[in-house]
Amino acid sequence: MSNKKHGCSPGESPFTNGITNGAAWYSVIGGMQDFNYLATNCFEITLELGCKKFPREAKLETKWEDNREALLTYIEQVHKGIKGTVRDTNNNPIADALIQVDGIGHDVTSINTGEYWRLLLPRVYRVHASAPGYIRETKVVTVGPAVSIVDFTLEEGAATEKPDIDQQELCDGLFWFTDTDCWNVDQGP
Repeated sequence: MSNKKHGCSPGESPFTNGITNGAAWYSVIGGMQDFNYLATNCFEITLELGCKKFPREAKLETKWEDNREALLTYIEQVHKGIKGTVRDTNNNPIADALIQVDGIGHDVTSINTGEYWRLLLPRVYRVHASAPGYIRETKVVTVGPAVSIVDFTLEEGAATEKPDIDQQELCDGLFWFTDTDCWNVDQGP
C-alpha cells in the first residue's frame, strides 16, 4: 500500500509493513462487512493492494501475479476451526440451530441443511448446539491446524442442557487448566 517514505497521500504517514487497520485509515459507516458479520455467518474483508482504487488494466495481471499465492493461502484459512451438521434423532437437519463457543461472544447458526461452520484457532473449546424444542448438547472439541468435523444430534424436549462435562475430565492428562479453560501444554494460554 505504501513504501517506507510516504503513505498514499502526500504528507501521510506510511503504513507499518504496508498494513493498516482499515478503520484507522478511513471509516465506512453501515458497511456490508459489519452487517454480514453481525447478522449472518459471513466473514468479509476488504483487501486493497495499492493506493489507486482503479489501477490501469495493463497493471491487473501483474497485481494478480504479485499477490496470487498470498491470496490463495488466505482463502485456505477457511479450513480451520470446526464445521459439521446439526440433526435431530431421526437424522433430519435442524435449520437455525445456534452454535455457541464458550468465551467467544459471536454465535453462528446452521443453514437449512443443518450445516454450520466456525473459524477457530487451535486449542480446546466447549461448543454448544441448541434449537427451540430440543435439548442443548455440549461437546468438548480439540481444534488442531486443520478443520475438525463436529456433528450434533439434538434430542427433542424442553430447551434444557444435558449434564455438563467435568472440567477435570475435559483436561485430564493432556492439558492444564484454570477454572474455565484448558490448553495444550505445548501451546500455553
